[in-house]
Amino acid sequence: MCALGKNSYSTGIYRIRMKLHYGNAFIGVRSRHLQVEPSMASLYQETPSTYGWFTNGARTVDGHADNSAIRVPKKEDTMIELTLYCDEHRLTIVFSGDNSQRDEMKVDGLSAPFPWCLFVQLSRIGACISIV
Repeated sequence: MCALGKNSYSTGIYRIRMKLHYGNAFIGVRSRHLQVEPSMASLYQETPSTYGWFTNGARTVDGHADNSAIRVPKKEDTMIELTLYCDEHRLTIVFSGDNSQRDEMKVDGLSAPFPWCLFVQLSRIGACISIV
């Protein structure tokens, strides 16, 4: 299951705070005006213009798995902050906890044109996430 945020982001800095109660989810952004379609494996985050992270630390860049990842401790009720730096075409994510982890990535403005919107996908096994 996936969801798109109702807000659009084109300029400025935005911080979106979430709480992962349990499970695994994908959190990131995508271009609002490009249609979301699942891949052959029914994975919506594999749609071009999608950028972000799974809550296990794996990265997705333009709908493709990136070979780099950060170490995120598996823990219930993890606080997550996604920051959009629109003017710099950049995203950062912070997984808060005992061992806080931070990562950032550049967003290609040609593959993910503005406006962006929040994009969240929950795993098939089940996950619960809330915006705080």
